[in-house]
Amino acid sequence: MKKLRQLSEQIMENINQFIADAENDDSPLENPVENMKTQIQAAKGIVATAIANEQKLKRTYREAIDAANRCENRIITLLQNNNDQEANEIRIQKKKYQELAHDLEQRIHAQETFIEELKVDLTEIYEQFRITSSRVDSLFHQQKQAETRAEFHRILAEFDLIDANTTLQQAQQKLEQSEVEVKRREDIKRKEEIPVETNDEDFNIDEALADLKKDILGSSQND
Repeated sequence: MKKLRQLSEQIMENINQFIADAENDDSPLENPVENMKTQIQAAKGIVATAIANEQKLKRTYREAIDAANRCENRIITLLQNNNDQEANEIRIQKKKYQELAHDLEQRIHAQETFIEELKVDLTEIYEQFRITSSRVDSLFHQQKQAETRAEFHRILAEFDLIDANTTLQQAQQKLEQSEVEVKRREDIKRKEEIPVETNDEDFNIDEALADLKKDILGSSQND
């Protein structure tokens, strides 16, 4: 019992120290948890040994009871044969077995109480370990968030805002130049698509016919 109590106190002390160190970011998260698992296994081993001792006591108790019963049968047989002296000797052996059985019975009851106390302690230890494991997961998550946040701010610190503004200004200038060029090309295309209008007031039918006649006669003469 004392050994398990000491182990329980040691585990609780380790848990408290671990929580304090982890919150101060002075301790890795994995090793303390593994150490606590090892200690819990050791505690389970103590309980298992106590249970084994209980079974051993019960087995010895049954053997003592059986031996006492055999002595009783032997005594009956001896008395039937009028062998009182040997019967008295067997009675002494029977009494010893009965005393042993009585002592074992008391020890068994004490061992059962002891085991129940161990189980309570072990349950308490395991519950503390479960709470600590949950706390470890939370701390681990917080550490990852802190690392991510630190990396993010480091990148921001290295980012040159002046260069960024210059890049944006250059991009804006290129965009404006592109828009001007596109508008210029659209204006040229629009002008090319406008049909040439004929001024009717300047048109002379006589001159036009004369030119046509000249073209015809000139063409005939060449033939």
